[in-house]
Amino acid sequence: LSSRTGPAGVPILVGRSRRENDHLSMVIARDGDYWLHARQSPGAHVLLQLSRAPRFYAEPDTACLQRAADLAAFYSDLRTERKADVTVTLPKHVSKPPRAPPGAVKLRQELATVVGRPDDVPDECKAKREESGDVSAW
Repeated sequence: LSSRTGPAGVPILVGRSRRENDHLSMVIARDGDYWLHARQSPGAHVLLQLSRAPRFYAEPDTACLQRAADLAAFYSDLRTERKADVTVTLPKHVSKPPRAPPGAVKLRQELATVVGRPDDVPDECKAKREESGDVSAW
């Protein structure tokens, strides 16, 4: 799992593989967190961990939600687009269908759609992707 910190100090976790996505969505996610994923595209499950924020948030700070959406778009097959729709929901609305492969989930309810901008992720994310040499995988 990749860990980042949002502008307001809220932890943001990013699943970088199908197994990490499963672990993030089914084990780590808690009430109060927000779950994000690029719509209609393979990619990372992203968790905005309000449950572990340095102070209480009933709802995510706009800048933190935007950072999480940008990361969801960047770590998806839509990373070369200028912008991408990102689904936002609560972890309680994310479930794993029986016999589904790793990383596959079903959403019972969507809270919102945020436009993620892959180019707006921190430069360190872009540098790590280039370093790894695997610019095509999320």
